[in-house]
Amino acid sequence: MRMKQFLSSTLLLFTGFLAFGQQQGTSVLLKRLKTASGYEQKADILYDICQRYQNSAPDSAYHFAAQLETLAKAHSDQQRQYRAQLLIAQYFTSTGRAKEGLAICEKAMVQLQHDKKNADLVIDFWRLRGGCLMQLNKQQEALNTFYELLKISEQNGSVYGRVAAITNIGWVYMELFQFDRAIAEFNTAKLLAEQYSTAVPPFYVPKIYNNMASCYGAKGETDSAYLYTNKGIAAALKVNDYATAANGLNILGTALMEEKKYREALEKLLHAKSLRQKVGNPFFVVSDMATLATLYNAMGNTGAGIKTSKEALAIAKENNIDAKLPMLYLSLANGYEASGNYKEAAGAYKLLGSLKDTLFEKANSEAIANMRVQYETEKKENENKLLKNENALKEARISNKNRTIYILVASTLFVAALMFGWVTRIRLRRRESELKAIADLQKEKERIARDLHDNVGGQLSYIIYSLDGIHEENKEKRAEIAANIDLSVRSVIGSLRETIWAISDANISLQDFSDKLKLYVRNLFNRGDVKIVFTESVQAGKELNALLGLNLYRICQEILTNAFKYSLADELKVDLRSDTAKLMIAIGDNGMGFDAALQKEEGYGLQNIRKRAGEFGIELIMETAAGNGTHYRLIV
Repeated sequence: MRMKQFLSSTLLLFTGFLAFGQQQGTSVLLKRLKTASGYEQKADILYDICQRYQNSAPDSAYHFAAQLETLAKAHSDQQRQYRAQLLIAQYFTSTGRAKEGLAICEKAMVQLQHDKKNADLVIDFWRLRGGCLMQLNKQQEALNTFYELLKISEQNGSVYGRVAAITNIGWVYMELFQFDRAIAEFNTAKLLAEQYSTAVPPFYVPKIYNNMASCYGAKGETDSAYLYTNKGIAAALKVNDYATAANGLNILGTALMEEKKYREALEKLLHAKSLRQKVGNPFFVVSDMATLATLYNAMGNTGAGIKTSKEALAIAKENNIDAKLPMLYLSLANGYEASGNYKEAAGAYKLLGSLKDTLFEKANSEAIANMRVQYETEKKENENKLLKNENALKEARISNKNRTIYILVASTLFVAALMFGWVTRIRLRRRESELKAIADLQKEKERIARDLHDNVGGQLSYIIYSLDGIHEENKEKRAEIAANIDLSVRSVIGSLRETIWAISDANISLQDFSDKLKLYVRNLFNRGDVKIVFTESVQAGKELNALLGLNLYRICQEILTNAFKYSLADELKVDLRSDTAKLMIAIGDNGMGFDAALQKEEGYGLQNIRKRAGEFGIELIMETAAGNGTHYRLIV
C-alpha cells in the first residue's frame, strides 16, 4: 500500500514538473515570436508553439495554428499551410468536433494525392481521417482508411506510417471487442516502433502501451494490464501528452476496480479526470464518466453512479458520440439494478440491446474480416505481379454466365452466414441473460438462507431442546425454562422482522438503520449496569442497499453480542457517522480484551464477521489487547 501511495505521489510530482518545464519552454518561444524578424523564422516558431500546446492546451494550439495558416497563405507557402491545417483538424478532432476535422482532412487529401514532397503530411492526414471516422462511429470506413494508409506507407517505405496504420487497425478491433486480434496488431506496431525508434514520433509509443493494457484488462490478465499501463503513463507524461496519460490512468483505475480495490481505483480515475480537463475531448470524457459510474455502483454509491451515467449520456447525445452509447447504457442499467430499481434497469437494458443490434449491422465482424483478406490479397499480388497477370488472364476467359453463378452463390452464402451469426448472437444473449438471472436469484436465496440459519436456526434449536424440560417437576425450573423459551421465541420473531425489514424495500434509510441499531443495543444491555454511549451524525436522505444494510446490521449484532457475553465491560460506545462519500460505524468497549497473537485461530463469531464484511466490500478494522477492551471500525 505504501509503495502504491509513493508511486501515485511521484506521478503527481512528475506531472507538475513536466507542466512547469513546458511552461518555461513555451514562454521562451513566445518571447522569440515577438522579436522574430523574417517570415520563415516566425512561421517555424508558431509551429513549435502549436506542437508544445497540442496535447496540454488545445485552445492555445488552435489559436497559434490559425495564425500560422494566415501567415503561410499570405506568403503562398503551401507546405506550411498544410501543416497548419493538420494542426487545426487535430484540434477539432481532440475537442469532439470530428465532422469539422474530417472535412479538413478530405479537402487536404485531394490536394496532396499527387504531392510526393509531402509524404509525411499525407500519412498524417490519412491517419487523422480514420480517427475522425472512429469518433463518428463509422468503424468499417475507418478500418478501410487505415488499411489504405498501410498500403501507402509500405509503398513509400515510411516506418512511421506503418506503425500509425497498424496501431489504429488494432484500435478498431479493440472497439469491436476483438481483443486477441487487437493485441496481435499492437504487438506488431510496438516491435516496429522499438526497432525504428528514431523514425516514430515519441507520442505514438504510449498510445500503443495503453491500448495493449486496455485489451489485457478486458481479458482479465491484470499483470500485463498493469505493466503496459504504467509504461504508457510514464511515456505519455514524458512528452506532455495529457490525453494519453489520462487514458492510461483510466485503464489502471478499471483494472483496480476489477480487483475490488475501489478507493485506489477512485484515486486513479479522479487523477485522470484532472488531466482530461486540460484537453476536453468529449469522446473520451464520456468514456471516463462511464468507468467512474461503474465504480460508484460497485462501491454501493448508486445515486452517484446513475447521476454520472445520465450526465455522460447527455454529453454523448449532444455531440453525436454513438460509439460510446452502449457502455453508457450498460453503466446506467447496472446502477439501477444495484439500487433495486428493476423497472428502470429493464428499460436501460432494452435500449442497450437495441443499440448493440444497430451497431452490429453497421460494422459486423465478417465484413471487417473481409477487409483484412482483401488487404492481404492485394499485398501478395503486389509482391508477385506475374502471378497477378496470370490470374487476370484466367478470369478473363471465364464466361459471364459462370461469373454470375459464382457471384450469386457467394452472395447467398454470405447472407446466410450473416443471418446465422445474427440468430446465434440473439440466442447467446438470451441464454446469458437467463443464466445471469438464475445465478443472481440463487445468490440472494443463499444469503437469506444463511442469515436465517445463523440468527433463527440456533434459537429454534435451543427452543426444541428446552421443550424437553417443560414437564420438570420443580416449579422454579419449569418457570425458568418457560421464561427462556419465551425470550428465545421473541428473539426469533425479532430476527425474522429484521430480515423482512431489510428485504421488503429496495433501499434502507440510514436513519432507520441507526434507530434499529440503537434499539438493539438498549434491549441487549437493558438488565445490566453497562453505560451505553450512542452517538450519530447521519446525512439526511442517505440510503443503503437492502442486502448491504442487512449484512451490516448482522455484523453489528455479532460485535455487540460478543461484547455482551465476553468483554465484562462497564462502558460501551457506538458511534455512527456518514457523509456523501462513506459511512463509518465504530463500536468499542472498555472490557478485558484479548491478545490476538496468542490465539491459535479466530472464533466462529469473528470469522462470520470477516466473511460478511468481505462479501460486501465493507472495510473492517479490529483493535484489541489484553486489559484494553476491543474496538471495531466498519467503513462502507
